[in-house]
Amino acid sequence: MKKVKSKISSLELSKLKFFGFVILFTAATLVLIGRLFYLQIIKYDHFKSKAKNTQLIQIPVKPNRGRIFDTKGNELVTNTKSLKIAVDPNVFGRMTKKNELKKKANFINLLSSITKKPKSFYLNKIADTNLRYVILEKEINILHKPEFRDLDMFGLLITENSERIYPHDNVASHILGFTNSDGLGISGLELQFDSVLSGVPGYIILKRDLKRDLHAGAELPSFPSKDGNNLYLTIDMNLQSIVEYELAQGIANFSADAGSVIVMNPFTGEILALASYPSFNPNILYQRRSEWVRNRAINDEYEPGSIFKMITAAAALEEGLVSPNQMFSGFGGAMKVGAYTIRDVHPLGNITFRQAVEQSSNVVFAQVATRIPHKTFYKYIRDFGFGLLTDIELPGEARGRIPKPIKLTSTLQKYVGFGYGISTTPLQMLCSYSAIANGGNLIKPYLVKSIVDNSGNTLFQAKTKVIRKVVSKNTSDMIKDLFYGVIERGTGKSVRINNLQIAGKTGTSQQLVNGSYSKAHYNASFVGFFPVDNPKVAMIVVLDNPKGVYYGGATSAPIFKNIALRMVNSSDFW
Repeated sequence: MKKVKSKISSLELSKLKFFGFVILFTAATLVLIGRLFYLQIIKYDHFKSKAKNTQLIQIPVKPNRGRIFDTKGNELVTNTKSLKIAVDPNVFGRMTKKNELKKKANFINLLSSITKKPKSFYLNKIADTNLRYVILEKEINILHKPEFRDLDMFGLLITENSERIYPHDNVASHILGFTNSDGLGISGLELQFDSVLSGVPGYIILKRDLKRDLHAGAELPSFPSKDGNNLYLTIDMNLQSIVEYELAQGIANFSADAGSVIVMNPFTGEILALASYPSFNPNILYQRRSEWVRNRAINDEYEPGSIFKMITAAAALEEGLVSPNQMFSGFGGAMKVGAYTIRDVHPLGNITFRQAVEQSSNVVFAQVATRIPHKTFYKYIRDFGFGLLTDIELPGEARGRIPKPIKLTSTLQKYVGFGYGISTTPLQMLCSYSAIANGGNLIKPYLVKSIVDNSGNTLFQAKTKVIRKVVSKNTSDMIKDLFYGVIERGTGKSVRINNLQIAGKTGTSQQLVNGSYSKAHYNASFVGFFPVDNPKVAMIVVLDNPKGVYYGGATSAPIFKNIALRMVNSSDFW
């Protein structure tokens, strides 16, 4: 009996082991099936996307930035090709074979030798092997393309990039501005019209094969880039070059710290040339310093001095408060105003208003200014555009500063009458003289004549915009006659040119230094237009702190004359 029971127990044990194995196998199978179901059904989309992302890579396609031309179609800004070097760090991280490591080292050495950056700079950028696309450089000279191609490396992505080029170096640099390494406008028209010039980026999808090479395929989606639109400017490159040369020569001759010149068509508002000094070359990175890039013609405010007398004269003549032959006392060149004394450079006795204009008498203009009611004087200052933006198509324009009507006391108004206690920009001052030149209309200045797409379609065409009527034609004609006398008989004699009638005004003003007017730092200016009977050109020249002889008639006026002479002797401008 014991033997039978022993056999039964052994048999039952074997069955239990078998059933236990079956249960474990079944459970394992169910777990495996469940896992496969989870991976292949529930997580199907996730792994499909991951596999697709491993096989496909999206490469951005940068559009060509729009070009910029002068008024005659000469190219001022264009593009050239450069290389963008990118890598797949994931591929680079799996390079373990001797020949692969050698190629990787050669690549790093080549890049370092071209850019002069340390090899560690690039090794750090590709250290994260979880990344699939890292840009190492954006502006490698296109001539290096064969050297990179010869490396024959997996994971190296070379694309051609569009790089900004300024063919004429410094010419019109303050107008044009420049872009950064990403092709975004940083200053000038490049900044102001960035959205117009930049275009619309696109992309292409490339497929990675078993060898990890990238290939394009007709079935793969893509989005073509759209190139930027082109700007056509009002400036003339030849005149711009002349203006920049004469300004630089004048600054050197008179040891000035800085300066600016603007040339404008007084009837249309077209800016024919605009120069600022110091200048810079936008092709050279280190020259893009703030003190060079600042456009003094529109960014700088200064007290204009005697060139502002035209505004006082226009207001008084328009209101019938003075006439050209009316007599005034020059008080021997000095007139007490409270605790202060207003002085003339050359003492004058009894003179006509015409002579006061020609000899630039501060004493007489202080008297004329006080004849104008405060609110009326403020209105004319505003109407001529002072204290207001001109809305020229350049960034950073200064507004200037004018006293509020409530603060325009009789004493202050005397000083404002000859250009103190008020600050303007060179462009505001030129626009006010253009209003006299064209018969009394304040015109909006502009630089961009048209915007044209790459198919030749004109998207925008500039038109002359009259902001407001400031004085009558009769008053503007009187002002023309008076300020023509400044050149013929007065302080502007140095500007006279045979067979060319010029109307204009010299200006010299003390600079504010540490809150006080300095007797060692001056602004010198000359502004005018020609020919007087039918003005085609209005121009202003401003010098910052000329040394030695500092009067506008001796410093800025000769620059004006040199530019005018070169213009009238050239058939391009008439």
